[in-house]
Amino acid sequence: MEESAFASFYESTKQQLWLYIARTVQDHAAADDIFQESYIKFLQYTPREKHELALKSYLYRIATNVINDHWRKQKRTRKWFASKTEEVPASNNTTDIDMRHDLTDALQHLAPQQRSMVWLAYVEDYTHKEIAEMLKVKEHSVKVLLHRAKQKLLEIFKHKGITSEVSP
Repeated sequence: MEESAFASFYESTKQQLWLYIARTVQDHAAADDIFQESYIKFLQYTPREKHELALKSYLYRIATNVINDHWRKQKRTRKWFASKTEEVPASNNTTDIDMRHDLTDALQHLAPQQRSMVWLAYVEDYTHKEIAEMLKVKEHSVKVLLHRAKQKLLEIFKHKGITSEVSP
């Protein structure tokens, strides 16, 4: 990939990729490392497809693999996530800040793959097919796993006393 093409690609993808990584690993220092490693690996082997959507999908697949490597290296478990969460008083009339905190807290209780899927589907607005390609799972599995992740989030919110008038 030529330097100017990469510079343009980097500018168009850097913010979304870093947010995806940071939300997934919940650690800004690790997110910075994973972010850099993802672009290094991207530059080491750029796929034949040259249109931006294919390149972006490839970059996210690399980032997801680096994130998975991070989890394996760190041997993070759900117990670790539980020790990092803070108890938040439940309230049906939360402010935007409280809702963001509650959502961040709830996402920490999801497995890394579930967190990645939720982020890619509902924040990045990728299709199930695109998520399946990025995470190397079957498209049907994405639908099932997203459904399970949403159900788990609902259970977490219910446990905290957070309810919504809108059904999932």
